[in-house]
Amino acid sequence: MTSFTKLAELKTTKIKTPSGELVEFVKKVRDVLNQFSTGTNEGELAAFISYAQSFPDDFLALVDTYDTLQSGIPNFIAVSVVLFRLGYQPFGIRLDSGDLAYQSKVAREMFVKVTLSRCCFLCVSLDPSLMYLWRKSRLWQVIASLRRYCTH
Repeated sequence: MTSFTKLAELKTTKIKTPSGELVEFVKKVRDVLNQFSTGTNEGELAAFISYAQSFPDDFLALVDTYDTLQSGIPNFIAVSVVLFRLGYQPFGIRLDSGDLAYQSKVAREMFVKVTLSRCCFLCVSLDPSLMYLWRKSRLWQVIASLRRYCTH
């Protein structure tokens, strides 16, 4: 995976659908993103798009590189909505730092708002030293709740 700072650095703006048709991808993602969010990190969006173009059936994004709630999750949602509309099944997000319980709950709320709750999964990376806090915050209940809505 390469690092991006802007969408113009992408090698292509298209993606192949499951049926083999080559369609405009970047514009569709930007159109979706513009409907509900502004100010996300463009380099992160470019990285998500590039990854989705390469692995549309296994799109799992680490969303806490810049700003989890203001950039990572909205960027993930925009890419996932377009993938889903094209016939792919995006996998989900990965969180591995910060307030995992809070971020998980907000991510779930955001998924529900755009009806991704039935197609996406939340994955949390936990350091063993965080297990006590994880149990105390009942994050495991949030993850169990999310799993009920996932197809993976």
